[in-house]
Amino acid sequence: SCKYKIQSPRASSTFRYPCLVSHFYRFPRRVAYFSVNKNRVPSSVFAGSTGDNLKIAKPNEFDLVFKLETPFYKDIVVSKCPRIPGNVLLNLTRVLEKLKEDPREDYRAIYEFLMNLVDKNNYLVVDKLRSFLQSRFSRALNRIGYRIEVDGQESQLRYKTCGPAHTIFVDEQYSVDFVPSIRLGFEQNVLSRDLQGYHACANLSYWDAIPKPFKSPLQHPPPQLSFRSSFYAAEKAILAGKHKNCTDAIKFMKNYRDLRTNLSHLKSYYIKTLFLWKIRSSPDSYWHEHPLKDILKEMFEELTECLRKRQLPFFWDAELNMLDVLTEDQITELYVCLRATSEKPLSVGRCSLGQTSTRLHYGVRQNKRMPYYFFKRSKGASLHLCHSFLRGHAHL
Repeated sequence: SCKYKIQSPRASSTFRYPCLVSHFYRFPRRVAYFSVNKNRVPSSVFAGSTGDNLKIAKPNEFDLVFKLETPFYKDIVVSKCPRIPGNVLLNLTRVLEKLKEDPREDYRAIYEFLMNLVDKNNYLVVDKLRSFLQSRFSRALNRIGYRIEVDGQESQLRYKTCGPAHTIFVDEQYSVDFVPSIRLGFEQNVLSRDLQGYHACANLSYWDAIPKPFKSPLQHPPPQLSFRSSFYAAEKAILAGKHKNCTDAIKFMKNYRDLRTNLSHLKSYYIKTLFLWKIRSSPDSYWHEHPLKDILKEMFEELTECLRKRQLPFFWDAELNMLDVLTEDQITELYVCLRATSEKPLSVGRCSLGQTSTRLHYGVRQNKRMPYYFFKRSKGASLHLCHSFLRGHAHL
């Protein structure tokens, strides 16, 4: 019989997968790591489009960030990576010294554990951390036989790693990307000082370092010590405070991207980054003084220009060009498609959604309707922006 069983609040297939995904909040507790309490994760939050409330497709993919926090984490010495912009190095020398001197038994155990994750200079090693987490995820899934039961119905689980994410697939229909992050204090930030105001306005006392591996052309590459800096909570706060024309424009561009096969390399984070830069360079009044179609036309033009220049800077460190991971052919394909798009007139009209349309959110039903913009081809050469309404749902 299945070793891991869940009873949803309502015995309905509609609530089965939302209930299952909500339980994945607790799954990292089975992944023991270097917290004082090894059965607890400091915090787990939905990230990506789901966390930003910018999801426009069927919600079958979720990003869940779980934060790894060491004792004395504010004593981690953070320095900019000299080779990779936007990345940082984490030196745990001071943390290890304090743990070694602490007489508490659990702290001694954490000291021994951390010593297995650092190099000879006490820098935290990306590969060692990823390997440890991979072993823990595999062990936790083995314990439940890679199966989970919701309301008497059993689901098969599959596990894989890709980049920094540890992904669990449920019946090959849903997936959750568990992304680990190292929690760091605000005062440990070594990146752009002129952007700290955005972080402070969000009333945040922390940021994160993500163990994102990088491909090396070497057959035997040296240990990877470089962590990608992440300010997801600050980005979410920046977007949350803007007029809905801003978020609607992001949704429209993502929806348009999804309808074009030759825009598959246009990542959602590229679109989000484009808007973060626009927010920084424009007054708050820009988003409500301009109609949505004008905002969209301008943003399509700016994205096209970024592709023409082969430059889209990382918002938190402009030295990092986010398009560097794409090939010249991929960038050219994106540019040609978006150039044609930005040259077409854009109109706004009202239309209704068909029964085949997917709802944007899973969870508890709300009474109010939410506006939703989506792309529709018209018979002429223009792009037609349809404004309709969907019955909204709150997030899990």
